[in-house]
Amino acid sequence: MHKTWCLIFTFLFCSVACVSFAHASDTSHRAAVEKLLLALNVQKNVSNFYEQMKDTTERMFKQINVPENELAMAVKMRNRQLEIAKEELSWQNLKDGIISSYMKVYSEEEIVELTKVFTSSIGMKYVNKQQELMAEMTKGYETRLPIMAERYKRIPEEIAAEMSSSTTENQCQGLTSGVSGQDLAQTTVAHLECCTNWDYRDNHYGAINNCKDPVSIKFMQMNDELVIERDIGSGEFFDTGLSRDQMNGNCTMFAACPVGYLPSVPFSAKNKDVILPGLYNCVKK
Repeated sequence: MHKTWCLIFTFLFCSVACVSFAHASDTSHRAAVEKLLLALNVQKNVSNFYEQMKDTTERMFKQINVPENELAMAVKMRNRQLEIAKEELSWQNLKDGIISSYMKVYSEEEIVELTKVFTSSIGMKYVNKQQELMAEMTKGYETRLPIMAERYKRIPEEIAAEMSSSTTENQCQGLTSGVSGQDLAQTTVAHLECCTNWDYRDNHYGAINNCKDPVSIKFMQMNDELVIERDIGSGEFFDTGLSRDQMNGNCTMFAACPVGYLPSVPFSAKNKDVILPGLYNCVKK
């Protein structure tokens, strides 16, 4: 019995000692990480991040020429988003998670060595120049903003073209070899977007009729809603009269039907959700 109690006592003592040692180890590990984060100015960098974002987006709005009637709303949206981010991603909310991440990735010994590096003369210089470095790097990033803005403007038109191509893939079977007389006798037929291909000819934007039958095309720029309409024969070019400079960044819409047919919905900007993705049919006039 005495031997049994001795074993139990020894086990309990070791268990308590091990737990106490582990707790002490975690405490010193955390203290080491906090010392490193202090050397790295992490708290200051987190606080400065939001001011940098505010300045960056302010310059971005100017560079991408946000319309005057949209600027006020854009600025309010930006400020509200930054306020939420500043509250939710504050140092108080992030600190424990950051420390925990460092403790999982680096041992206490590695943390101590890193602290030595960043509290050295050259290490402190690296840390203290981080804001200056980021400012210089941001300048390079901002030179790409106008290019990005122009590409963003083309996204709706590109997506609409992709959706139209996908939607009409089955409808287009056989149209390049002609629309039968029986089809043309129907009240409703498929549109002919699949065989009208848009491109530039002599710096004028337009469509080539690759269908075997004449096509009636309606076209507009969304910014002025001026409709250009013309019937063109097979192999002919529908010329909008618009140059690359006039087309740059402008969203456009078109509909293509056999001659003698109209889009099943009125060709206007209010029906763009139907016409742009090619979700319309053609009905007899």
